[in-house]
Amino acid sequence: MQYYRMGLAAPKRRNLNPRKRRIRRRRLCLLLAAVLLFSAALGIASACAQSGREPAPPSAADPEQPPAADPPSREPPRPPEDRLPEPDVPYLYSEPVPVSEAVGLSYFDDAVFIGDSRTEGLLLNTGLTNATGYVHKGLMVDTVFTKKVINKNGRKLSVIDALRETDFAKVYLMLGINETGWPYSSVFIEKYGEIIDTVREINPEAVIYIQEIIPVSEKVSSTHSYVKNDKIAERNGLLANLAAEKQVYYIDVSAAVVSEDGSLPEDAATDGIHLKKEYCQKWLDYLKTHTVM
Repeated sequence: MQYYRMGLAAPKRRNLNPRKRRIRRRRLCLLLAAVLLFSAALGIASACAQSGREPAPPSAADPEQPPAADPPSREPPRPPEDRLPEPDVPYLYSEPVPVSEAVGLSYFDDAVFIGDSRTEGLLLNTGLTNATGYVHKGLMVDTVFTKKVINKNGRKLSVIDALRETDFAKVYLMLGINETGWPYSSVFIEKYGEIIDTVREINPEAVIYIQEIIPVSEKVSSTHSYVKNDKIAERNGLLANLAAEKQVYYIDVSAAVVSEDGSLPEDAATDGIHLKKEYCQKWLDYLKTHTVM
């Protein structure tokens, strides 16, 4: 070697034994492996950071974002059973017309009152001049067809013939006290039914009221030859049945004027039959608060 020629001493060469060489190589390998692992760990951490980032919420105007699904439709809740509407109840024509809100006199503008002298007193004593009155003393269920007692346009007509020439929407009937002397109540009811049928023939849309026969005073009932309160009560029962059969309205007007024993008070009428002005007003007031619309 050149070292000897230059007079220099050659470097002393380190002779490592095999065991130390193996340890050194192992350390170098471990160091290299650590470097590689550290580099790999940095790459994985960077990738995880990128993938773990939360996506931005879609813009409302983003056409690529599918629309949100509509919520499932729900059937509206049913009301409780106690709030369900009740079915219409048929009117009970066999029962008297119940109390109602009072009407004014104008309610009777298109009404016709048919009756005897008692109904005549009602119209005269209450000033019910806007209603039409086809009334006559002694009028009965048969003579309404035959007896010409109504003056109309210069002519004498029966009640029914006059009704045929009249515009009306309501009819109030009160007949029967003069018929208490008839031996057969069946004839009375039959004729009364004919009146109702004829009124409907003239005006099928008319509201028909049957007013029950008002009783007389106890004095009259006990002394008169045929006008008796028990007979009147019997006829009123038949009239209520007729109202149910014909489906017209029954008004128990006696409730407005009778005393506790069911007879007409002694001070209600001068003769025990025809009502004074005060009691006629009670009668009219009862009609005002017992109507059907």
